[in-house]
Amino acid sequence: MIKFKEFTAQPFDVHVTAFLKEESKSNPDDVFEYVDLKAIDRKLVILVYRQTSKSVYQLRSLFKEVAK
Repeated sequence: MIKFKEFTAQPFDVHVTAFLKEESKSNPDDVFEYVDLKAIDRKLVILVYRQTSKSVYQLRSLFKEVAK
């Protein structure tokens, strides 16, 4: 599932890292993947990330390996 999170404080990299770590702690059965970071203006960025259950993520990784 693709999700979005808005950040309004700088430095953004610190906030994005802390946010993803917190989400991982709150949802230990899920994997969070960075997709993109879109700058709206000088004070606002939107983080685009993917949340996937670990079992689905592992299955998808296995299929990618088999397809090679």
